Amino acid sequence: IVLDKPAHVAPLVQGYDVIGVDPYPIGNHGSADRTAIGIAAGWAQTARRTTFGFRPMWNVPQLFNWATYRKKEAEGNPGIRFPTEEEMRSMVWQSVAAGANGLVGYSFFDINERESVARETADAKWAEVCRVFSEVKGKEGTILAAPGPDVTACPTGLVVRTWTVAEGKTSVLICN
Repeated sequence: IVLDKPAHVAPLVQGYDVIGVDPYPIGNHGSADRTAIGIAAGWAQTARRTTFGFRPMWNVPQLFNWATYRKKEAEGNPGIRFPTEEEMRSMVWQSVAAGANGLVGYSFFDINERESVARETADAKWAEVCRVFSEVKGKEGTILAAPGPDVTACPTGLVVRTWTVAEGKTSVLICN
């Protein structure tokens, strides 16, 4: 199941085997709590806490431009746009640091199949997506390793995750 309302994770917990949350903050001019990129970690943390870590979490980071869905709102509004490569990277790693052990980027068909996106833009965005997800693939062994020691304190605005990897060493991921 994929939910865009973290408060719904608990009431539906009996109805799914895998949970994903899909905060899409970039260019989202909806309610204020949905426009800050940090919700990628916050929503994932809420889902993780609510399921006590007993459900696999395959989060759904934003790859699309809200203009695909909100054409009138997007006219003349440069803030409604695709996430940059850096923003995609941030949302992906925030999700992982907050507990995700799988990712399903949403959605490349918006880039690849919509007539409103120029071929050059689609090709450039696809290259960005591939770079970001290749980085994650390169750390697959760590991300799927056993949990590491608990982090007992973390400054506001940061999210931290640890893993125990080969020979008992600990890997740490810290995202802001």
